[in-house]
Amino acid sequence: MKKALVTIIILLTISGTVIAFRIKLPNQKITDVQIIHELPFNIEPFNPVPEVRTWDEDGRTFYYFNWGIKPTGGYSLNFVELKDDLIVIQALNPPEKRMVIQIFTYPRLILSLPQGTYKYRVIDQNKKIIKDFFKPTNPPLQFTLFLPQGDGIGTRQILRDPYENTAGKTTAEIALEALMVQTEVYELLEHEVTVEGVSFSNSDGKWVVLLSKSYESLDLSQQELLAELITKTVLTIKAKGLDRVEITTDPNALPQLE
Repeated sequence: MKKALVTIIILLTISGTVIAFRIKLPNQKITDVQIIHELPFNIEPFNPVPEVRTWDEDGRTFYYFNWGIKPTGGYSLNFVELKDDLIVIQALNPPEKRMVIQIFTYPRLILSLPQGTYKYRVIDQNKKIIKDFFKPTNPPLQFTLFLPQGDGIGTRQILRDPYENTAGKTTAEIALEALMVQTEVYELLEHEVTVEGVSFSNSDGKWVVLLSKSYESLDLSQQELLAELITKTVLTIKAKGLDRVEITTDPNALPQLE
């Protein structure tokens, strides 16, 4: 019997009904690993922080491996094999003396596997094991962003390095800056809208979010949706534990805050 033969299909006809039996041959293992190219909604397209995430869905187990932000192209994560419950992936750096695209890239790999519990191993181009490969340099900040999803609003968990491009910024400012660059929000806005400042007023007991003047150029439905996304996102930051957010384009509003 040829080694390529994995299963035998037996068909029986009873009263006009075809019944199929799939028999697994001894010592044969069916490996069903799929590489997912389309990002699910819960994954940030441009995630700058190394991360491994796993979840179960529709009887499958998914693993998301993210290498973080890289200065050029040429970096990649590649699936090598599945050994029992061990996922082996290879991390490749840009080839030496070869031209690569000069933009930031975010190498990642998403796998769909038979539902179960797995371990993983990362090897380099020389097949040497790399330990703590997905461990961030600093413990990351974690935020929940609220984003347009279909006809409603969904959530996305994201990470940010507390020391990378965050000097002098509050956690609310970092979260909202991340919100504004998400693909779903970027596509929503016809005009560039930026977060100019976020502060908390003790006397009024509310957050105040200062947006650029281009916010006023949005139509009413866009303003309302963006205001809802901003409000929900800010209120997941439990620094003050209050539930009021005011959105303004008046720069004079921030100096009045405490």
